[in-house]
Amino acid sequence: MKRQLFSLFVCIFLVVSWFSVFVTYSQTPVPEGIIEVEIPVRGTFVRAMDDWPYYGPGQKEYDEYLEVAVGTYTDFRIEDPAIVNLQSHGIFEGDTVYIGWRGGVYPDGAWNPADPGSRTMGLRENEKVPYGGLVGLFSTTSELEDIDVLNRVPGAIDFGDDFVTPETLWDGGRFEISQKLEEKNVDWYNGSLTTDIPEDFKIEPYTGKLIEIPRNAKFLFISLIDEYYRDNFESPNSLFANIEKDTDKDGIPDNWEINGIDINKDGEIDLDLSAMDADWEHKDIFVEIDYMGSSGGHDHRPHGSAINDVVQAFRNAPVKNPDNVQGINLHVIIDEELEHVDEITFDQFRTQIKTENFGTEDDDPNTIAAKKMVFHYCLFAHNQTGGGWSGRGEIRGDDFMVSLGGFEAYTGTRNQQAATFMHELGHNLGLHHGGNEEINYKPNYISIMNYLFQLDVFGSGRPLDFSIGDKISLTESGLNEHIGIGDPVKTVWRLPNGRVAISDGSMTIDWNRNGNLSVGVRVNLNNFPQEPSTDNNETLTDYNDWENLFYRFKNTANFATGEENPHNELTFKQYEDMMDDAKDIIEVISPEPTGTDFLELQVDVSALGTFLRADPIMEEGGSPVEPPTIIDLEATGILGEKWIFITYSGKIFHAIDWGDGDPKEDGYINLIGIFSTTTELESIDKLNRVPGAIASNTGFETDETYFTEMQTDIPEDFLSGDHTGTTIEIPDGAKFLFLCNPDVYYPDNGGTFQVTIKKLEANQSTFPIETIIIIIVAIAAILFIVFLFLRKRKKTKLKKHPTPN
Repeated sequence: MKRQLFSLFVCIFLVVSWFSVFVTYSQTPVPEGIIEVEIPVRGTFVRAMDDWPYYGPGQKEYDEYLEVAVGTYTDFRIEDPAIVNLQSHGIFEGDTVYIGWRGGVYPDGAWNPADPGSRTMGLRENEKVPYGGLVGLFSTTSELEDIDVLNRVPGAIDFGDDFVTPETLWDGGRFEISQKLEEKNVDWYNGSLTTDIPEDFKIEPYTGKLIEIPRNAKFLFISLIDEYYRDNFESPNSLFANIEKDTDKDGIPDNWEINGIDINKDGEIDLDLSAMDADWEHKDIFVEIDYMGSSGGHDHRPHGSAINDVVQAFRNAPVKNPDNVQGINLHVIIDEELEHVDEITFDQFRTQIKTENFGTEDDDPNTIAAKKMVFHYCLFAHNQTGGGWSGRGEIRGDDFMVSLGGFEAYTGTRNQQAATFMHELGHNLGLHHGGNEEINYKPNYISIMNYLFQLDVFGSGRPLDFSIGDKISLTESGLNEHIGIGDPVKTVWRLPNGRVAISDGSMTIDWNRNGNLSVGVRVNLNNFPQEPSTDNNETLTDYNDWENLFYRFKNTANFATGEENPHNELTFKQYEDMMDDAKDIIEVISPEPTGTDFLELQVDVSALGTFLRADPIMEEGGSPVEPPTIIDLEATGILGEKWIFITYSGKIFHAIDWGDGDPKEDGYINLIGIFSTTTELESIDKLNRVPGAIASNTGFETDETYFTEMQTDIPEDFLSGDHTGTTIEIPDGAKFLFLCNPDVYYPDNGGTFQVTIKKLEANQSTFPIETIIIIIVAIAAILFIVFLFLRKRKKTKLKKHPTPN
């Protein structure tokens, strides 16, 4: 009976526990969830000074100015920071909130009595905003220590997002005004005090801070970032911080998605987002489209199927949500037909057209104002003035255009409309043509943001999609053809002969189309005439677009200032040029990979390449310093081997005539290497350029650079020795091998040399043949000497003890 009761109790406990977890997850958040708090301009939670820092002959003049300009200076004391009780506003540990700010402060407003409008003494001329933003801190309590204490918040919580606050300007709070109040008479940093604590974090201008409330946090402290607070006074627009609960991190506060937006706070909902299927647990993006009407037998109303294609692409996005359903809900409203005009500027669209047409005819001003807080605005137009661009969009903004009047049927095909719409919306969401950068035409960045794949001119069969960032990096001066882009999908690039190539979708890619798979291949992959790339030493990287979308446009400079920041985009002329290239495209059939059947590998090493710190200064006739040759140990089948044997051959030359005749062979050619866990390579001015370097325990000391005498030596590199070769043990954890020529000055080098890496079998000697011969001869000599010694000793013994007759 006891056992049955116990089993029943366990079952009830499990059911109740499951139900409580479900209820906890599904609870509706507290409706408040949005907090606006004024930030005291002289308030801080860091160590600060509460004295006027002056004395001397100019003191009376300064006091008189303060009385007239800003009131009695004794009124300007250091204040407490803004302290927010999170739980009283329905915000608890684990919640995701966005912290932003608006308004400003007049810093250093009284530093020049002769010119009340001047703020030059503070070295922040005419500023009306916080110097670099705000700084925040979470705490278990609201307790605040005295102003001269470094750790003023005893309950501060360190959650690993530290920001370094600047030191105070003066220690002791005084400086002498020797003659008059001028910058040259101020010793700004005489005896500064440390203020930095590990628990604080920065709230950036415009972009703010999206953050998860750490464990045990009940209070949030917010203040300005400043070195001296007493000279701050309020601007006409006071400084406010806004704290918004945003569970799904889509830039729309939970309260708006649940209860709607009351833009003028009159108690009436101006925009009911829940009625538009907004979900506080699933990311939402809203777009309103207006379009130009009929002209010449066509209009620019977007194809419904094209928009549906983009909606589906966002629905399929590999983006996580609190409701455990992946994807983004893209809500698109195709709204008004506008008068057709042949050309407009982007500025006309953003100002005149948006001002007159954003929102529907039935929307009142408050509804339109509420929509501007959450809706992107798109216009399907005919053409743009001055460029014939297919579209344009603000980076991290809310406005974009699609203008395909020069394309098929004057409106573009379904694919062209879908791709351009998604491309320009991608700019609004913070994406560039290279993901996080402007490098275009990257074969390993398979994204609708990349011109190679936007309109699929070259027939790669790309999906209508952003990139997920899973392709390997490509160093153009040292390509590894055994591993391609790290994924067996088709891609496009430009060959050394200028023709466009498309891969066959295999894992290997013969980048230079010579019929062989090699390591250390050099090809300028993204040198397309639409956007020429003269740098053949770039490292082309993929980017995870979906994981890095920027949703919160209402806190950006574009939205706040009304200034445009659009991209110039693909033109119809560029599109035609790409179509011409596509007619002559070459499909490259790559050989099968060598896999693990590694026996011997040969690579070319450039005399200009190095992983050492180097002097980039080029004398006339020199060339830029290049990255080293990088070998992928796994792709080449070397990974898993214990020992390898490295030899090299060939010559390199001085490409600069140093006054001693024609360019000649470099007299100190050699080979050094370094093993690494990654292909990452820091800039040329860094000493430790290979962050993943692994010591091989055979360190080689490199010389300082020739002109600048900078240290180059690092402990992890090894010397391959002379041309007879060197046996190297591969250290644990090594995945890549960097190779280069050790030199004191690289820009005067020319040519390449060849490196051979051989596999050593378990029973194979690890010594060069010359060394083996020397050892054999030495052993033979020793044995011969021993033989002679023993023979002589035997003869001596026979003389002392003759054999009896």
